[in-house]
Amino acid sequence: ANNTITVACGSTENISLTFLPPEINQTVSTIINTNGLCNTTSSVTTGSTSIANLSITGAACNLGTNTVTFTATDNFNPSASTVVTLTVNVVAAVTTVSSNTVCLNGTINLTTPTINGATYSWTGPNGFVSTSQNPTINNATSLNAGTYTVVATANGCTYTGSLAITINSLPTVNAITGNSVVPLTTTSSLSNSTSSGVWSTSNSTIATINATSGLITPVSIGTTTMRYTVTNINGCSNTVSYAITVNPLVKS
Repeated sequence: ANNTITVACGSTENISLTFLPPEINQTVSTIINTNGLCNTTSSVTTGSTSIANLSITGAACNLGTNTVTFTATDNFNPSASTVVTLTVNVVAAVTTVSSNTVCLNGTINLTTPTINGATYSWTGPNGFVSTSQNPTINNATSLNAGTYTVVATANGCTYTGSLAITINSLPTVNAITGNSVVPLTTTSSLSNSTSSGVWSTSNSTIATINATSGLITPVSIGTTTMRYTVTNINGCSNTVSYAITVNPLVKS
Protein backbone atom coordinates (compact mmCIF):
# COMPACT_ATOMS: atom_id res chain seq x y z
CA ALA A 1 0.00 0.00 0.00
CA ASN A 2 1.15 3.57 -0.69
CA ASN A 3 0.24 6.54 1.45
CA THR A 4 1.25 10.19 1.56
CA ILE A 5 1.17 12.67 4.44
CA THR A 6 2.21 16.31 4.63
CA VAL A 7 3.94 17.68 7.71
CA ALA A 8 4.38 21.41 8.24
CA CYS A 9 7.79 22.50 9.45
CA GLY A 10 7.55 22.83 13.22
CA SER A 11 4.45 20.62 13.59
CA THR A 12 4.22 16.96 14.59
CA GLU A 13 2.29 14.15 12.93
CA ASN A 14 1.66 10.78 14.63
CA ILE A 15 1.10 7.60 12.62
CA SER A 16 -0.10 4.32 14.08
CA LEU A 17 -0.45 1.12 12.02
CA THR A 18 -1.85 -2.21 13.23
CA PHE A 19 -0.83 -5.51 11.60
CA LEU A 20 -2.59 -8.86 12.10
CA PRO A 21 -1.14 -12.32 11.27
CA PRO A 22 -2.80 -14.30 8.46
CA GLU A 23 -3.50 -17.34 10.70
CA ILE A 24 -4.71 -17.91 14.24
CA ASN A 25 -1.96 -18.53 16.81
CA GLN A 26 0.63 -16.77 14.69
CA THR A 27 2.58 -13.77 15.83
CA VAL A 28 3.67 -10.80 13.79
CA SER A 29 6.54 -8.34 14.18
CA THR A 30 7.12 -5.01 12.45
CA ILE A 31 10.24 -3.12 11.42
CA ILE A 32 10.09 0.63 10.72
CA ASN A 33 12.70 1.97 8.30
CA THR A 34 12.81 5.79 8.32
CA ASN A 35 15.64 5.89 5.77
CA GLY A 36 17.54 8.47 7.79
CA LEU A 37 14.58 10.80 8.30
CA CYS A 38 15.45 13.08 11.22
CA ASN A 39 13.21 14.17 14.11
CA THR A 40 11.36 10.86 14.41
CA THR A 41 10.52 8.57 17.30
CA SER A 42 9.06 5.10 16.93
CA SER A 43 7.88 2.07 18.84
CA VAL A 44 6.57 -1.36 17.87
CA THR A 45 4.88 -4.25 19.63
CA THR A 46 5.20 -7.90 18.64
CA GLY A 47 2.58 -10.57 19.25
CA SER A 48 -0.79 -11.69 17.97
CA THR A 49 -1.16 -8.05 16.95
CA SER A 50 1.72 -5.77 16.00
CA ILE A 51 1.29 -2.04 16.46
CA ALA A 52 3.79 0.32 14.87
CA ASN A 53 3.85 3.95 16.09
CA LEU A 54 5.81 6.69 14.38
CA SER A 55 6.04 10.38 15.31
CA ILE A 56 7.48 12.87 12.80
CA THR A 57 8.27 16.51 13.57
CA GLY A 58 8.87 18.76 10.58
CA ALA A 59 12.21 20.56 10.72
CA ALA A 60 14.85 22.07 8.47
CA CYS A 61 16.71 18.73 8.44
CA ASN A 62 13.81 16.85 6.83
CA LEU A 63 12.29 19.42 4.47
CA GLY A 64 11.24 17.83 1.20
CA THR A 65 10.00 14.38 0.23
CA ASN A 66 10.97 11.37 2.38
CA THR A 67 10.06 7.69 2.36
CA VAL A 68 9.30 5.49 5.37
CA THR A 69 8.52 1.76 5.17
CA PHE A 70 6.71 -0.50 7.61
CA THR A 71 7.48 -4.20 7.13
CA ALA A 72 5.29 -6.64 9.07
CA THR A 73 6.38 -10.32 9.10
CA ASP A 74 4.59 -13.33 10.58
CA ASN A 75 6.33 -16.32 12.26
CA PHE A 76 5.07 -18.97 9.88
CA ASN A 77 7.53 -21.12 7.89
CA PRO A 78 7.95 -19.88 5.29
CA SER A 79 7.10 -16.45 6.64
CA ALA A 80 5.04 -13.85 4.81
CA SER A 81 5.57 -10.09 4.89
CA THR A 82 3.49 -7.01 4.22
CA VAL A 83 5.17 -3.72 3.34
CA VAL A 84 3.51 -0.32 3.76
CA THR A 85 5.29 2.59 2.12
CA LEU A 86 4.67 6.06 3.50
CA THR A 87 5.66 9.18 1.59
CA VAL A 88 6.31 12.09 3.96
CA ASN A 89 6.32 15.62 2.53
CA VAL A 90 7.73 18.16 4.98
CA VAL A 91 6.91 21.72 3.92
CA ALA A 92 7.63 25.18 5.26
CA ALA A 93 4.52 26.64 6.88
CA VAL A 94 2.88 29.53 5.02
CA THR A 95 0.26 31.68 6.72
CA THR A 96 -2.88 32.71 4.88
CA VAL A 97 -2.69 35.96 2.91
CA SER A 98 -5.17 38.44 4.32
CA SER A 99 -6.09 42.10 3.93
CA ASN A 100 -7.03 45.04 6.08
CA THR A 101 -8.22 48.59 5.61
CA VAL A 102 -7.04 51.66 7.51
CA CYS A 103 -8.28 55.24 7.39
CA LEU A 104 -5.93 58.02 6.39
CA ASN A 105 -3.95 59.20 9.44
CA GLY A 106 -4.97 56.04 11.28
CA THR A 107 -2.81 53.27 12.75
CA ILE A 108 -1.71 50.17 10.85
CA ASN A 109 -1.48 47.14 13.14
CA LEU A 110 0.55 44.32 11.63
CA THR A 111 0.04 41.02 13.46
CA THR A 112 1.26 37.47 13.05
CA PRO A 113 0.73 34.35 15.21
CA THR A 114 3.21 33.64 17.98
CA ILE A 115 5.78 30.96 17.15
CA ASN A 116 7.91 29.81 20.07
CA GLY A 117 11.52 30.91 19.74
CA ALA A 118 10.94 32.71 16.45
CA THR A 119 12.59 35.83 15.11
CA TYR A 120 10.52 38.07 12.84
CA SER A 121 11.36 40.20 9.83
CA TRP A 122 8.73 42.50 8.26
CA THR A 123 9.11 44.39 4.99
CA GLY A 124 6.62 46.61 3.25
CA PRO A 125 5.86 49.73 1.21
CA ASN A 126 7.70 53.03 1.63
CA GLY A 127 10.85 51.24 2.84
CA PHE A 128 9.16 49.73 5.89
CA VAL A 129 11.21 47.20 7.90
CA SER A 130 10.71 45.83 11.41
CA THR A 131 11.91 42.96 13.56
CA SER A 132 8.95 43.19 15.97
CA GLN A 133 6.37 40.41 15.97
CA ASN A 134 3.46 42.85 15.78
CA PRO A 135 4.68 46.29 14.64
CA THR A 136 2.49 49.37 14.22
CA ILE A 137 2.62 52.34 11.86
CA ASN A 138 1.05 55.56 13.11
CA ASN A 139 -0.40 58.40 11.03
CA ALA A 140 -0.77 56.24 7.93
CA THR A 141 -0.68 57.91 4.52
CA SER A 142 -1.24 56.62 0.99
CA LEU A 143 2.49 55.80 0.86
CA ASN A 144 1.87 53.07 3.43
CA ALA A 145 -0.66 51.21 1.26
CA GLY A 146 0.39 47.88 -0.24
CA THR A 147 1.50 44.39 0.79
CA TYR A 148 3.48 43.71 3.94
CA THR A 149 5.41 40.45 4.23
CA VAL A 150 6.63 38.75 7.39
CA VAL A 151 9.21 35.98 7.62
CA ALA A 152 9.42 34.12 10.93
CA THR A 153 12.32 31.78 11.59
CA ALA A 154 12.39 29.19 14.38
CA ASN A 155 14.47 26.06 14.79
CA GLY A 156 15.57 26.23 11.16
CA CYS A 157 11.99 26.44 9.89
CA THR A 158 10.78 29.43 7.93
CA TYR A 159 7.20 30.71 8.06
CA THR A 160 5.99 33.42 5.70
CA GLY A 161 2.83 35.48 5.53
CA SER A 162 1.42 38.56 3.84
CA LEU A 163 -0.97 41.33 4.77
CA ALA A 164 -2.44 43.68 2.16
CA ILE A 165 -3.19 47.14 3.54
CA THR A 166 -5.57 49.60 1.89
CA ILE A 167 -5.56 53.24 3.01
CA ASN A 168 -9.00 54.83 2.69
CA SER A 169 -9.39 58.59 2.38
CA LEU A 170 -11.29 60.76 4.83
CA PRO A 171 -14.51 62.52 3.83
CA THR A 172 -14.28 66.22 2.97
CA VAL A 173 -16.19 68.34 5.48
CA ASN A 174 -16.97 72.00 4.88
CA ALA A 175 -16.58 74.71 7.51
CA ILE A 176 -19.21 75.30 10.19
CA THR A 177 -21.22 78.50 9.93
CA GLY A 178 -23.28 80.31 12.56
CA ASN A 179 -22.97 82.66 15.51
CA SER A 180 -19.89 82.17 17.65
CA VAL A 181 -21.34 84.16 20.57
CA VAL A 182 -24.67 83.15 22.09
CA PRO A 183 -26.50 84.90 24.95
CA LEU A 184 -27.21 82.67 27.92
CA THR A 185 -30.99 82.71 27.50
CA THR A 186 -31.09 82.43 23.70
CA THR A 187 -30.88 79.35 21.50
CA SER A 188 -28.92 79.46 18.26
CA SER A 189 -28.18 77.12 15.37
CA LEU A 190 -25.03 76.07 13.57
CA SER A 191 -25.04 74.66 10.05
CA ASN A 192 -22.79 72.78 7.67
CA SER A 193 -23.32 72.25 3.95
CA THR A 194 -21.84 68.74 4.13
CA SER A 195 -24.69 66.29 4.62
CA SER A 196 -25.10 63.32 6.97
CA GLY A 197 -22.91 64.66 9.77
CA VAL A 198 -23.41 64.44 13.52
CA TRP A 199 -23.11 67.38 15.93
CA SER A 200 -21.51 67.16 19.38
CA THR A 201 -20.16 69.46 22.09
CA SER A 202 -16.94 69.28 24.06
CA ASN A 203 -18.59 70.61 27.22
CA SER A 204 -22.29 70.05 27.77
CA THR A 205 -22.18 72.07 31.00
CA ILE A 206 -21.63 75.19 28.86
CA ALA A 207 -23.95 74.38 25.97
CA THR A 208 -25.64 71.40 24.39
CA ILE A 209 -26.28 70.85 20.69
CA ASN A 210 -28.84 68.72 18.90
CA ALA A 211 -26.97 65.91 17.10
CA THR A 212 -28.95 66.26 13.88
CA SER A 213 -30.28 69.83 13.72
CA GLY A 214 -27.32 71.76 15.16
CA LEU A 215 -29.56 73.68 17.59
CA ILE A 216 -27.50 75.10 20.47
CA THR A 217 -28.99 75.45 23.93
CA PRO A 218 -26.82 77.47 26.35
CA VAL A 219 -26.44 76.09 29.87
CA SER A 220 -23.93 78.36 31.58
CA ILE A 221 -21.44 81.12 30.84
CA GLY A 222 -18.20 80.01 29.20
CA THR A 223 -16.71 78.61 26.00
CA THR A 224 -17.17 75.17 24.44
CA THR A 225 -16.23 73.58 21.12
CA MET A 226 -18.92 72.32 18.80
CA ARG A 227 -17.95 69.52 16.43
CA TYR A 228 -19.46 68.26 13.21
CA THR A 229 -18.38 64.72 12.23
CA VAL A 230 -18.98 63.02 8.88
CA THR A 231 -18.35 59.30 8.31
CA ASN A 232 -18.04 57.85 4.79
CA ILE A 233 -19.00 54.41 3.48
CA ASN A 234 -15.54 53.06 4.39
CA GLY A 235 -16.05 53.94 8.03
CA CYS A 236 -13.56 56.81 7.94
CA SER A 237 -14.50 59.98 9.83
CA ASN A 238 -13.49 63.62 9.59
CA THR A 239 -14.42 66.35 12.07
CA VAL A 240 -14.48 70.15 11.92
CA SER A 241 -14.75 72.31 15.03
CA TYR A 242 -16.23 75.67 15.96
CA ALA A 243 -15.79 77.56 19.24
CA ILE A 244 -18.95 78.87 20.90
CA THR A 245 -18.94 81.42 23.74
CA VAL A 246 -21.97 81.76 25.96
CA ASN A 247 -22.24 85.29 27.35
CA PRO A 248 -24.51 86.64 30.02
CA LEU A 249 -27.56 88.46 28.77
CA VAL A 250 -26.72 92.12 28.38
CA LYS A 251 -29.40 94.39 29.82
CA SER A 252 -30.26 97.45 27.75
